[in-house]
Amino acid sequence: MTRTLVGGAIVLVIAAAALLSAGCAETAEDRSRRARPAAERYYEYVKTGDLEGAYRHTLAGSYRAQMPTEAFIKFRRQLAASTGALRGVRLIETADVPQTQRVKLTYALDCERFPNDPPQEILGLEREQGEWRIASIDVKMPKPQQAAPQNLPLPGATPPDGAQKAPAQPR
Repeated sequence: MTRTLVGGAIVLVIAAAALLSAGCAETAEDRSRRARPAAERYYEYVKTGDLEGAYRHTLAGSYRAQMPTEAFIKFRRQLAASTGALRGVRLIETADVPQTQRVKLTYALDCERFPNDPPQEILGLEREQGEWRIASIDVKMPKPQQAAPQNLPLPGATPPDGAQKAPAQPR
């Protein structure tokens, strides 16, 4: 009889724990909100030029295993050469990665050379030993804008070679 009572108590404790954890389950929104400080910390390192700090303190071990420090620094420098200095970032989208404990945060990069159509950086974050870390970085550059064709006179303007326009023919 004691054995049955103890077994029943254990089942009751397990059931209560399951109910409590179900009520406290973390949502996708919770994960995104909790991951944001890690992304913000990453961008602070990048904005101040401390790329080694960004690498060591914000990237997940799985990502660092794929990308050595020198490759990461080269990537960030090439990006900066393309975009100009990073002045700030703005979170524009959050997404939960289905079937995982990962989130993706998409940021618009406020940088010198793209004031109107900013590049986007998509950071994939995962928990590593209880802390959110960046496990992937994808960059979307804006499409180059078409430059106005050279040497095409505007309507009514004098052609570049100084020649006079022929008078319009009456219709």
